[in-house]
Amino acid sequence: MSANFTGSASIPEVLTIGWFRFPIDIDMNFEVVEILHHILVVLSFLTNPILLYIIIKTSTGKNSGLLLAIICLTNIFVTGFGFIKIISGSLINDDIMSRVMSISLPMYYLATFLLALNNYGLIVIPLKFKTLSPKPKTLVGILGLVWVTVTLVLVIGPSLVNFDDTMILTAVVAFCWSATIIIAIMYAKILLTLYRRKVTLRRTLNVSGSRQGVVVIKQNTRLAKVLLFYILVLIVLTLPLYTSIMLEMRCSQCDKRTLVMFSVYSLPATMTLPVIHVFHWLLFTPLYYIEVKRLVKKAFFCWKKH
Repeated sequence: MSANFTGSASIPEVLTIGWFRFPIDIDMNFEVVEILHHILVVLSFLTNPILLYIIIKTSTGKNSGLLLAIICLTNIFVTGFGFIKIISGSLINDDIMSRVMSISLPMYYLATFLLALNNYGLIVIPLKFKTLSPKPKTLVGILGLVWVTVTLVLVIGPSLVNFDDTMILTAVVAFCWSATIIIAIMYAKILLTLYRRKVTLRRTLNVSGSRQGVVVIKQNTRLAKVLLFYILVLIVLTLPLYTSIMLEMRCSQCDKRTLVMFSVYSLPATMTLPVIHVFHWLLFTPLYYIEVKRLVKKAFFCWKKH
């Protein structure tokens, strides 16, 4: 996602968010929004490689790690272009920049949907999921194919063919809402399953089995809560903004002034998502957190030694 502000005395000021732009005639403090945007782009570009390194370093061959890695790669790719744009100014064409930035939303929701599906399988249907779950190499191939397809549709395609941006945005937002609804249904089933297992466990007379069951339920509950919080943050920070922009482009009867103001002021909050992604998984994934502490201690020891 990107934000570019252009205008002159004869041409109305234009706000570019993602892969579309619209004229602005509202007296707003664009400078503050733009500065916040730049700061968050740089922070994301610098922090996501850290999480990616730790995921690779502590890799256990699990699909969840691969899905988190693909989000990191998306963030690095997108904010990398944003970082170059900030430094170079007009070196990168605004249209190319906007197209590249548009990759983030569908890739975020696809990876998050697959993370939720992974949790659903591990908790609700563990035995069946163990058989049906794709191998890491297969998942890498699928995600690679999806990445190429999204790049062709959102970046290369519009450069060769005159695509309707409104239709593309509508399709992406519809996909995100559909993914959100399915995730909500899966999580309702996950939480119901955990609750039923707790009730069943309280009624058991097998002390040893009960203790083992408590440990498993606690692990699954923690796993579900960590991802649930992340999903809620993703939804709150992205869907309102992109739905607002879609309505501004498609709804002739909507109050466009209000929608534009909401979109502009929501942008900095949405841009915190790549940074939240890093800190959330580093702090709430035990394996990653242990590795972070080890690296911090090592860095502190090296600094103290010199």
